[in-house]
Amino acid sequence: MLSARGESQILAELRAKLPVLLPNLQLSDERDQAKLPNGGRVDLLVSARFKNYRTYIAFEVKSSGEPRIARGTVSLLREWVGNTPGVYPVFVAPFIGEVSRTVCQKAGVGYLDLLGNAFLEFGPVLIDRTVPTPKRASSTGLLGVFTPKGTRIARYLLVNEGANVSITNLARECGLSPAGAFRVVEGLELRGYVERDTLRRVKVIDSGRLLTDWATAWSVERNAKSLFFTLEKSPDSILKKVAEASREFGLQYAATLMAGASLIDPFVRYDDVWIYTDAPNSDWETALDLKSTDSGANLVLLAPYDKGVYYGARNVDGVTVVSTPQLYVDLYNYPARGREQADHLRETLIRY
Repeated sequence: MLSARGESQILAELRAKLPVLLPNLQLSDERDQAKLPNGGRVDLLVSARFKNYRTYIAFEVKSSGEPRIARGTVSLLREWVGNTPGVYPVFVAPFIGEVSRTVCQKAGVGYLDLLGNAFLEFGPVLIDRTVPTPKRASSTGLLGVFTPKGTRIARYLLVNEGANVSITNLARECGLSPAGAFRVVEGLELRGYVERDTLRRVKVIDSGRLLTDWATAWSVERNAKSLFFTLEKSPDSILKKVAEASREFGLQYAATLMAGASLIDPFVRYDDVWIYTDAPNSDWETALDLKSTDSGANLVLLAPYDKGVYYGARNVDGVTVVSTPQLYVDLYNYPARGREQADHLRETLIRY
């Protein structure tokens, strides 16, 4: 059933475009708000013929093709249409992404969006079409989900993978207001990364895609960086001195990129150490006798634009290292063999 003015407009556009979207079918006898034999109603019921084969197509229209909407619509279509002979259910939205397409196909429900992406399979008919997707349609809202506040939620859920957590506890753990946490979770849920159980607790249901999409939207270079040179002869000795200075002078830090990976899952050789720190550069310069430089740096201090980067950091051989999900996303777009190290990390430790 149509629930918003926007869906009425989408239905009107669907009716106008059907001959173009499904050119190989002869379509007729269109009925809005059609009642089915088992009592269910669908937004549009259309008679379709292909050669000598006839059936009815039941279209249910939604204003969004996000995975949560797709799952709910598929469930309704299966309930309404069920095994009704001669009726084939189809989910319709302006744009239907890959995850929602999979949801439909696994449930035996067709899909059709206004861009032309389609999958319908009944009798002798198979329509399986993917069209080039405008960047705006495929990425709308993605960066919004992975704002600093959004990444706090994503980071927490990936560090504590498998946990069910209430919005209140999630907000407290991530340093957000309950309203802010709710908005982020709602965006993650709409995109099919998480779901909420009957008690409204949040749980990740697609860790792999959440991590990949976060990494795609993230860059360690967004953090302000300062380049320094130290006389220490190796990255290992630099890390040791950083850890000692942190303990002696109370300087917060967490190692990332190749330096962090070298302590938990080494794969690529490296020459410089990158650390997140909230301490003033001058404190580190004094503690480690650093020299500022424009080139040839072997220690890079990152001033994080959000303190969430420290969540899940742990001590490894006396050195503080960012969480494994944070390490992965930092490495993912880092040019100096970062993706290679990230892939190794995912294969051997993360495994989703």
